[in-house]
Amino acid sequence: MTEPRPSDSPAGAWFAALDSVLGPLSAAATGAGVIALKRQGESSLDEFAWHLEAALGERVEHRPDRFAVLQVELDEYFAGARTRFDASVDLRLVRGFARLVLEATLAIPYGSRATYGELAAEAGSPGAARAAGTAQARSPMIILVPCHRVVPAGGGIGGYGGGEDVKAFLLELERTTLGSRARTVGLTRGSRYRTGGSR
Repeated sequence: MTEPRPSDSPAGAWFAALDSVLGPLSAAATGAGVIALKRQGESSLDEFAWHLEAALGERVEHRPDRFAVLQVELDEYFAGARTRFDASVDLRLVRGFARLVLEATLAIPYGSRATYGELAAEAGSPGAARAAGTAQARSPMIILVPCHRVVPAGGGIGGYGGGEDVKAFLLELERTTLGSRARTVGLTRGSRYRTGGSR
């Protein structure tokens, strides 16, 4: 299995509701990958589709059949049976520094944690921790872009676009799946992120 991969390939767009232990999720995808994944508590599925159409400038189609594989992957993730997603992600809705931050976020391994400052440095702007936090808060998708793995340098878990209770749940799910064994994982560009039970 591979980590989610950013892509820019053009294609049509589809949306559907998915089931999860977090409650219903609104999902959208293009031929290039998943473009949005949010809790339905944030907006109804119809509102989600309307905002997506406005952002893309084209009509999106309700196609639940397009999300069967993603539904299985999410089910496996929540069951602790999947630590990486095969689904590609399409970050075309995010630009500039924010996109660089989310691309760096994709590299944070399962069960690991990075700080906003570390993400800013990975995105090429050391010292821009606050801007990195804003990019995280505005991410169009939860879980696949693992913003829940980004925490403040000063301690605590910090905010989360999907809700702090959800962030705490996801961090605990991954910690429990891996066990509380502390380790460090080096990324391609040399950062070392804390994992699981380590703080």
